Parts: sequence; structure tokens; C-alpha cells
Amino acid sequence: MVLIRHVASRDVADLVRMETAGSGFTYGAYVFIRQMQELAGPAFFVADDEGSIVGYTIGCVSSASRRKGWILRLKVEPEHQGRGIGRLLTTSIEEALQELGTQEICLTVSPKNTGAIALYESRGFQRVSFEAEYFGPGEDRMIMQKTGAGQSPEAR
Repeated sequence: MVLIRHVASRDVADLVRMETAGSGFTYGAYVFIRQMQELAGPAFFVADDEGSIVGYTIGCVSSASRRKGWILRLKVEPEHQGRGIGRLLTTSIEEALQELGTQEICLTVSPKNTGAIALYESRGFQRVSFEAEYFGPGEDRMIMQKTGAGQSPEAR
């Protein structure tokens, strides 16, 4: 059974392993995970499958507007995808960001990641723009947004 819970210090090694899968570049992953643990606080969740971390999500409130939250990461181990873990993590991060006072939640996703796009659309997110090379050459991103309690940006 998968439990969605707040991140703990004991999770760092598993999170770094997930973050560096295929790259082997652990220093940057350790820095990222440690900083997000400090900065994201109540908006950092892991999916714990009987002691194994199989997914995680990180969110934050925008420094430009406390009304806007961002989902910075949503990752589920490939062998655990299709079990509803991404949906559970997304629900948890949305609720946490709303509790922090956000009225709008944004995220970026690769236009090639059709599974994630379908998940986000099923949660009420809408595609609002496309940014070529958002994360550098070959790393295009779609910006998606959810406003209010499931309302589209146009409905507000």
C-alpha cells in the first residue's frame, strides 16, 4: 500500500537516486533535494510503498505573488507508473499549495510527456502556453495552469 507523506531526512538518499537516474550526477541532486527540503517545507511529499520511496512531488509559492503556486517536480519510478501514485501525489501537492493560500497553480511539462499531460488535464489543469527551449536547447515545455477550485483561468 502506498502512503503519501511529507518528506523526511531519511528519504534523501532515495530521492537523490531517483533524481539522478541515468545521469550519475549526484552532487547537483543532493543540493537540489536538500534545498527543496528546506524551502518547500509543507509542499514536499513522497510516495512511500512499504518503506521504499517510489515517487515524490515538490511545490512552492511564487515569490512574485503569494496567490500563485508552482508544482516544481512530480516524479514516479517507471515501474510504479500506472498505479495512481502520480494522481495521489498531485492531489496532495494541490491541497498543500491551497492551504498555503494559493489561488492558482502552475507547472511546466514536456510536450512529449503525454501521460503527465493527461494526468494534469484530468485534475483540471489547462494548457496556457508553449515555451521553446524553456530549460535549454531541446527542452521545450508546456505551461499548464489551474485556477480556483478546479476552474479554468477563463472562468474566473
